[in-house]
Amino acid sequence: IAKEIGMQNTNFTNPAGLDIGNNYSTAEDLLKLSKKITNYKIIQEISKKESYIAYSKNKKIKHNLKNTNSELNNFLNIKGFLNCLTMDTKKLL
Repeated sequence: IAKEIGMQNTNFTNPAGLDIGNNYSTAEDLLKLSKKITNYKIIQEISKKESYIAYSKNKKIKHNLKNTNSELNNFLNIKGFLNCLTMDTKKLL
């Protein structure tokens, strides 16, 4: 999908794009991804929540997600995505 939406300077070797293998991207490419995924209503809804439970496609694996965006639900009502550090590499996502 990265190449399909014009992310020419990105390589993800796992679905999360974190910690494993030759994962890299640019701010410009991540902006393209952010614009694309915000078209999906489910992404809009999940990104507004403090926590969310997601299940694998076959419903056998449960993922407890926690939004660590400190600006979530503040008085400015800012909407968007937040960069984060991965625990293993301490690199920005």
